[in-house]
Amino acid sequence: AKTKDPSEYVEIAKKYKINGVMTVSVESLVNTISIIAIELGLPGISREAAANTTNKILMKKALKKHNIPCGNFISAKSNEEAMDRIKELVFPLVIKPADRAGSRGVFKLNNKDDLARFFNISLDESRSGEVIIEEFVEGIESTIDSITYGKKTYVLGISDKEKIETPNIIAMDLTFPPRYSKTMQNKVKEVVTASLDALGVGFGPSHIEVIVGDKGPVVIEIAARAGGGLIPSDILPHLCGFNVVEKYIKLALGENPQIPSFELENSVVLRFLRAPSEGILQSISGIKEARKIKNILKLDFIVKKGDALKPLREDNDRIGFVIAKGRDRQEAQAVADRAEEMIKFNVS
Repeated sequence: AKTKDPSEYVEIAKKYKINGVMTVSVESLVNTISIIAIELGLPGISREAAANTTNKILMKKALKKHNIPCGNFISAKSNEEAMDRIKELVFPLVIKPADRAGSRGVFKLNNKDDLARFFNISLDESRSGEVIIEEFVEGIESTIDSITYGKKTYVLGISDKEKIETPNIIAMDLTFPPRYSKTMQNKVKEVVTASLDALGVGFGPSHIEVIVGDKGPVVIEIAARAGGGLIPSDILPHLCGFNVVEKYIKLALGENPQIPSFELENSVVLRFLRAPSEGILQSISGIKEARKIKNILKLDFIVKKGDALKPLREDNDRIGFVIAKGRDRQEAQAVADRAEEMIKFNVS
């Protein structure tokens, strides 16, 4: 259905008498899927939970209400309102559209001049006409992918992120498991479970971002969907030892996915690739050779000859990726480094 009207999706679902409804990683479908599930009596999350996980302002309010550690924030619908309320916060800050994903319109603000520079850019990305501005939290940023059912949350993988500022804030490396202790990982798991409870998410996949600093884990964002970037299909199976997407499907069909206990045996890195320069892509060499490197799990590009290469402004501006594994973090990252070094671009 080429529509954004949930009622049309509901009618299509009724017509075909579907047995389950889900999205793996598409944020914009979370609310629609909740509506379909409720209308057809299928497994899913509530409208409130869907709203809490797709609107960052509602999300932070719910987390604060339940005393979940998260940064101080304000919301604003105009530059004037933002300038007036910014005094409630301490720089540096991060500005985001209230209801978008994929790093669209996300900027770090070091002062009021940055706010004036980036406010309208961020606001233009917001479907609701509102932005959230929150205090920047120092520490190790992590992603946590999990699945919840039967009043229990199973954490499937925890990574740490390496980001760049272009000035947009964009992730370029995810390494599983993270570089902090097992004790801290357990604290992260506790915060994840409490956060999902606070937002009313008692069912399905979730993708949570936290920052681990001196005071422990601080929640940044929570999504009621799986992580993007091939995390559920190509990374988590190498960590968990089972088909994660199959578990999501079984859950959507009302079946017990039966998550087995597992111990992480490998480290996996997801390395995103960026254009070396702006211009028209003429060719990419070294792909076949890089794919033959031992422990390269996947290497691919989303650009082709003749495409215009753009500067990094959002996740979709990344041009490809490498997924590599190793016995530990250092080995996995070294494998990814070797593959990346073999790739050469001809740009005019």
